[in-house]
Amino acid sequence: LYFDGYNYSLATSQFEDTSRTAATGESLSLALTNSNYPVIVYYDADNSVLKLARATSTTPKGSATLWKVQEVLGTSDVNYGTMVDYIACSIDSSGVLHIVFQNTKGELCYIKSTNTSANGSTKYTFGSSVVIAESATNIDLTMHGTVPYISYLTRINSFDGMNIAYYDKTLDLDCDGTAEGGWETMTAPLNYKVSNGKSCIEAHPTPASATWEAAVGFTPGDLYR
Repeated sequence: LYFDGYNYSLATSQFEDTSRTAATGESLSLALTNSNYPVIVYYDADNSVLKLARATSTTPKGSATLWKVQEVLGTSDVNYGTMVDYIACSIDSSGVLHIVFQNTKGELCYIKSTNTSANGSTKYTFGSSVVIAESATNIDLTMHGTVPYISYLTRINSFDGMNIAYYDKTLDLDCDGTAEGGWETMTAPLNYKVSNGKSCIEAHPTPASATWEAAVGFTPGDLYR
């Protein structure tokens, strides 16, 4: 159901590599391409696969023909056919689509497209999903340029349950003096326990001129902090 109240019935030809579904998961996420074309990532609960819908218009209302639906994960992907929850997506400054989600095991998983689709006419292609953390709920995702920043909770009713992950291109994993790049994860030290509510994250647009790089939001059950 799109924002204008239309309940679309897509034709079979609009499902590019997948079939129609009668049930979707509770979690979905919306992003805009750099040309302001909507992309919606969601879970097909009928077929147990992660899907996305691409709009071929910046105002895709009133006509089902303005949408294309495709699968995200390849059939050989370790997370293909598993339950997906807590979905978040974002499109970086280069037009690449980034997606994070929680899989059946409760792990924090990440995948990004290997191409761009500025106006929705091009089908996204993806590499393989990777696991960033062993436990994650209430996930959010934002971008600083082409660098993804993720907020997620690991322990409910805990002072150390708020976490951040970001991709560090300068990370030297084997200490050989060459940067291979990799994921950095950290726990935010809090004065309040995190409750089971949505986390959120935003990256500073010019961190070099500021005293912080990313800010997170959470609730301990009373106020949003």
